[in-house]
Amino acid sequence: INDIHVVAIRYRTKNAFGNEISASGIITYPSSGEIKGITGMQHSTYFLKSEAPSRQLLVPEIIPVFFNRIVIMADYLGFGASESYSHPFMHSDLTGRTCTDMLLAAREYLISEDFQLPDAITLAGYSQGGSATLALLREIENTPGFPWQIDHVYAGGGVYDFTATFEHFLEQNYMTMPALAPYLIRGLNIREDMTPGELFLNPTEILTLLNGQHGMSEINAQLGSRLDRILHADFYTSTPNASIQRLLEILDENT
Repeated sequence: INDIHVVAIRYRTKNAFGNEISASGIITYPSSGEIKGITGMQHSTYFLKSEAPSRQLLVPEIIPVFFNRIVIMADYLGFGASESYSHPFMHSDLTGRTCTDMLLAAREYLISEDFQLPDAITLAGYSQGGSATLALLREIENTPGFPWQIDHVYAGGGVYDFTATFEHFLEQNYMTMPALAPYLIRGLNIREDMTPGELFLNPTEILTLLNGQHGMSEINAQLGSRLDRILHADFYTSTPNASIQRLLEILDENT
């Protein structure tokens, strides 16, 4: 295994209200040998603020670096330099913008370090990273003058139809990882246009568990696997309240 360098950087991006904020991520590259390409990697789901790539530096998703590839990875909003914000879990537009701005900042850094960069890069991610990869691809397509072509996209194990997925789990009323349900709802409420008390049975408990100080296993154990003991009763009626109606709209917008 070759030695590698891992650099944490800060860059500018925008939050849910269009305001510029500081965000962060990592750039990983081999210490020696020919650079064989660049991978824009989107990581899987983290709950703990301490799990941010820019804090850990060595995370599983950097594995392409051991095949002489540069790996660029955003922390996502809500982690690293932006950890004072809530994480917009699965919010497609925000995720795409954050990751695009990370790629542009990383390119600027690599040029300043005299790297000879290829014309095209690969995008990849699994689980949340799979969804984030397609959100990133869409944002790149809508970014005039984006400096790289995209030669390959590997998006695995993500959620791509949010409405169908959410309806499936509601009908099933069971999740082996129940922490993901309130994490998704809270993440899509980044503009605070839904009322937590209309979404959760115990909103104070839920929001405390999602404050970045509790890991997935702990949250799963606290919540239990039945969604009707987590989500507001109006999810299971024919007349959903205003916040649930708004959530259904946002799920469709993010599909």
